[in-house]
Amino acid sequence: MSIVPTTSAIPKLLGALSHDVILALTPEHLVCEANPLARQILGQQILGRPFLDLLTRESHEKGVAFLAELKQEADQASESWELIFHSTQVEPVLLQVRGGWLASGQWLFVGSNDLLNFSDVYYEVLAINSEMTNLIRQLSKDQARLNSQLENLFQVQEQLHVKH
Repeated sequence: MSIVPTTSAIPKLLGALSHDVILALTPEHLVCEANPLARQILGQQILGRPFLDLLTRESHEKGVAFLAELKQEADQASESWELIFHSTQVEPVLLQVRGGWLASGQWLFVGSNDLLNFSDVYYEVLAINSEMTNLIRQLSKDQARLNSQLENLFQVQEQLHVKH
């Protein structure tokens, strides 16, 4: 299965420089993007895989609860959750994970094994997402206003043609 996002949720430079695991998921929770660190820790073949398949059996129920919380509060950033992921290393890896919904129609997940040094990349991306959402709303309002003005112009034009 090939999953190709229409826009990148993980800007290339940001993903390459981050010390966090960064994943973008489809609305169906399939991994559609992963930064280099995510691929190093979770495996090169994670694209197209369900998020829950990345978790160990012990973390599966907690992962289901995490996704349910995200869906319920899609307009807010999640709290940090501890989830255990299958790893390319010998032992599974425990990550502190946060998630949220992006205007691009994807879920963003950022994970770290060091909560004290958990980077601000997650909140920075969500702030950018919020700005994008506000701009899209404003553009929609402007489009509706312009459509109304065009409709009024067409009505005036029709009235002028009727008089001639």
